[in-house]
Amino acid sequence: MGVAVYRAVGRSYTYIGGEWINGRVHFSTREFGDFIFLKDSVSPTITPLTITRQSARLRIKDSLSGISSFEATINGKWLLMNYDNKSNTISSKLADPSSTLQGDFVLTVTDNAGNKTKYSKKIL
Repeated sequence: MGVAVYRAVGRSYTYIGGEWINGRVHFSTREFGDFIFLKDSVSPTITPLTITRQSARLRIKDSLSGISSFEATINGKWLLMNYDNKSNTISSKLADPSSTLQGDFVLTVTDNAGNKTKYSKKIL
């Protein structure tokens, strides 16, 4: 959605962010290097790996700015999810081990540029 500052790292870029004030960008960093303005208009991707009554496991990725947040619900109620940074996967964590995932599952993923992707599935 918006243009942000990125630091060039080899052939890829690391999201720095920045805030536009009066036509100028302000950002802070603790690293030296080459900085560039890029526009991230591509939404994150969600790939379901396993979705059953016992658990939900999905892969979430973003091609440029990185994942900012994710929120999962089951029948409109918040569902705790654990994030594994190495594999870019999230998995459900039920507060009550005797309960099951049944009903409308919705996952919303937002990247650092504000792009959103929503995944929905009815778990029977």
